[in-house]
Amino acid sequence: MQRLKGAEPDLDKSDPWARFRGLTWWQWVLSVLPLGLFVGGAIGAGIGFLSVALNTSIARKRFPAPLKALAMTGVVLAAYLVWLIVAGIFNAAVN
Repeated sequence: MQRLKGAEPDLDKSDPWARFRGLTWWQWVLSVLPLGLFVGGAIGAGIGFLSVALNTSIARKRFPAPLKALAMTGVVLAAYLVWLIVAGIFNAAVN
């Protein structure tokens, strides 16, 4: 099978840290920032995990570094915004 240029490399599924190997320090930091949503319980953890997966995927794409940084920052901000909206909806429903 032919590999597409810019496609993600095959990641070792048995290594939970394989997704983070080879990232620069700023890519790593932007990738794990959504993990702060774990404080928000199960919903925050779900949003956080999805955001980490999306950010590590973006980090492995063949884009210029400033575009990657902008996209990854957007994912982090969107994750926190979605969590705030969902938390607000649940809070309004409970009260």
